[in-house]
Amino acid sequence: MDITFVISHLPDSRYKKRFEVLGKDRELSVVYWNKRGKENLNLADIHIPAFRADIPADQTSPLKRIPQWFRYARFALKQLICQSPRCVYVGNLDMLAIAWFYKRRKSPRVKVVYEIADLHRYIADIPRSPLKRLFRKMLIGIEARLISSVDLLTVTSWKFYETYYARWVPRDKTVLLPNMPQKEDFTHYCRKKSGEFTVGFIGSIRYKEQLKMLIHAGKRAGVRVFFAGAATDKEIESICRENREYCEFYGPFNYTQKIAELYGRLDCVYSVYDADMANVRIALPNKLYESILCCLPIIVARGTYLAELVEEWGVGVAVGHRDETELCRILERLKNDAEYYSALCQNCADHADKAEATSYITVFQDKIAQLFSVTEQL
Repeated sequence: MDITFVISHLPDSRYKKRFEVLGKDRELSVVYWNKRGKENLNLADIHIPAFRADIPADQTSPLKRIPQWFRYARFALKQLICQSPRCVYVGNLDMLAIAWFYKRRKSPRVKVVYEIADLHRYIADIPRSPLKRLFRKMLIGIEARLISSVDLLTVTSWKFYETYYARWVPRDKTVLLPNMPQKEDFTHYCRKKSGEFTVGFIGSIRYKEQLKMLIHAGKRAGVRVFFAGAATDKEIESICRENREYCEFYGPFNYTQKIAELYGRLDCVYSVYDADMANVRIALPNKLYESILCCLPIIVARGTYLAELVEEWGVGVAVGHRDETELCRILERLKNDAEYYSALCQNCADHADKAEATSYITVFQDKIAQLFSVTEQL
């Protein structure tokens, strides 16, 4: 096996894009943890060998799933030993621990790629509690040790590297790979041309306070609100059912098959997260690139790196992440001010190159190729 991915959740759109990019000339497999248990999950669009561990576990707190993590770690290590990959590709600290152990005890020559799509709140945010601060310090120490096994660091936002990982990983061992969509997935995208003005949130259902704010502001502004994505609980879905006259909850979806259709239902994209969190202030979600590709204005949280880019490019607007009245006012303007709305859409079209992944993918592929050339020389 050339590359085995070891991940802590069902393969999402980001990992499916990695499979697509790296699977063109290399043999791939994926080991993943299904924390929902033995549910019948449709993964038909994953065209590589997949090894699933059905181990029910808490999906919100890493601390509450530590016992289950040990079970998954044993499963993943067994798969790695059987497959004997030349490279292990992981995301998140708990998966890096598995790769570190495998490299240290079983396969010293294996290459490790570590992808960072988010900084976990236990590390990124400085807690008030002395006990939690001590725990944070311990986690940082653990990551500092484990990251010594990493041969290539992949980040979806350069701010992750600048603000955190630059202390441990040389710049030449780091590659930027933004979470951009594949244009092929939007081949059949058709811009919405009629019906009620609709603002939508498409992706994992989290940051619920900001989603509730959207529901309340949407009602006040007289716009439709649309949600599509998997959730760890039913709260937002229940609120949508209670307000079905203007809210719709689509639920989980197959990204490759449905993403174009879902964006075709929207007039505006909502991507307001909790900007009190350090990770949110420096992350760049895929919604930024998807909205540009679809020429739809995006609403984001003020005080974030995302807001800096959105306002610099003129592709959307930033609001206070707890300011329902401001959000209502923005929704009303987007709905009623055709000139303002059209200008934002045109700016998306003018900045289409910002959602072009080709150059990033080329550099990423070159970095991976360099790892394999080193292993071949050993």
